Amino acid sequence: MTVFLTVIIVLALLLFAFLYVLYDMAFAPRRKYSSVSRRIPNDDQYGPIRELMLSNIDRLEALECEEVSTKSYDGLSLYGRLYKREKENIVEIDFHGYRGHAMRDYCGGCFISKENGISCIIVDQRSHGKSEGKAITFGIKERYDVISWIDFAKEYFGSDVKIILSGVSMGAATVLMASELNLPENVVCILADCPYSSPAEIIKKVARDRGFSDKLVYPFIKLSARLFAGINLEEASPIEAVKKTNIPILIVHGDEDRYVPYEMGKRVFEECASNKKKMLTVSKAGHAISYFLDTENYTKTVSDFVDKALQKKTA
Repeated sequence: MTVFLTVIIVLALLLFAFLYVLYDMAFAPRRKYSSVSRRIPNDDQYGPIRELMLSNIDRLEALECEEVSTKSYDGLSLYGRLYKREKENIVEIDFHGYRGHAMRDYCGGCFISKENGISCIIVDQRSHGKSEGKAITFGIKERYDVISWIDFAKEYFGSDVKIILSGVSMGAATVLMASELNLPENVVCILADCPYSSPAEIIKKVARDRGFSDKLVYPFIKLSARLFAGINLEEASPIEAVKKTNIPILIVHGDEDRYVPYEMGKRVFEECASNKKKMLTVSKAGHAISYFLDTENYTKTVSDFVDKALQKKTA
């Protein structure tokens, strides 16, 4: 009996250790990444635009800004950078991607709001940069942080401020998942660049990319998320959220995205219930670099979409 119990305990400990390793791989923060704005992935798709991105990061970091903060629904301190522009009655709130950096992921898009005179808040998502948190939850908890930042904007700029929600990659999934949370009338539109269709699907895709059978490993990843991150990976998804919203939504996706497949963004667009939706496909663009591959068209599409949403809101 003693030997049997010993075996059971050892197996349980091994399973616990395995689950923790999965949590660390998928959900644990990487502060060394999210605190360095100039860390650009070592991938050939970034090679031709690396210097341009670094130049834009330098330009963005040189702009005057105010550090701001708010509290999450579960008591975390969340931080961001506020860039005030002449149109202080309109603000864009920007959410970066998985283990990314706010300044890097918005070193392009931020200049669109600047050109249009719109104030913007570039936030550090929970468990990234200066924001607190012990787990990255693929938008499941982060979607409620969107509400915290909306409340901050209303308090800072006034209760009638018009708000644009914008996100890249996991940030795009975050703002799309927030769209089903009974957002206030202040939100005029959502801009989502290369969103995945669901946390579960992107995790399975990454597992396959790393040579694992997603059918075998995903149940363990799901269990590790429950144990160590406190989430059910299947409780929310962008594709389900957009079926319930009529907020104007713009989806942007590069058709050569290796990380979040183009088909995911296309499916989100097709399932979106909003009658004021649009999709921009950027030819030959990889993950989260559509702005740099087709800056003129990207800027015009975003600016026109935002203008129309603002006009309809004020009409």
